Amino acid sequence: MILDAARAAASQLFSTEFRSVFLKTLGLTLLALVALWLGVESLLECLAWPWLQALVPGLPSWAGWLGGIIAGIVLAVGMALLVAPVTAIIAGLFLD
Repeated sequence: MILDAARAAASQLFSTEFRSVFLKTLGLTLLALVALWLGVESLLECLAWPWLQALVPGLPSWAGWLGGIIAGIVLAVGMALLVAPVTAIIAGLFLD
């Protein structure tokens, strides 16, 4: 029963009535997640990194590189977890 409903919903997804809503929701979700990514990244760079450099002044140069990679991975996982809720919020704008 659930698979039949999913199949029926998937067949309606690319119909002309729902295509514009689907593409708007997809585009706005990607835009919101990219804006959130850039905002968090710049916030970490402006606030957290100078604080860490002042806390541990003798950090080697590779520590910044490694920290950037770890922060990028953590941000990617966080954004992956936020895809469904952000999509639901943005899709709620088009429910009418």
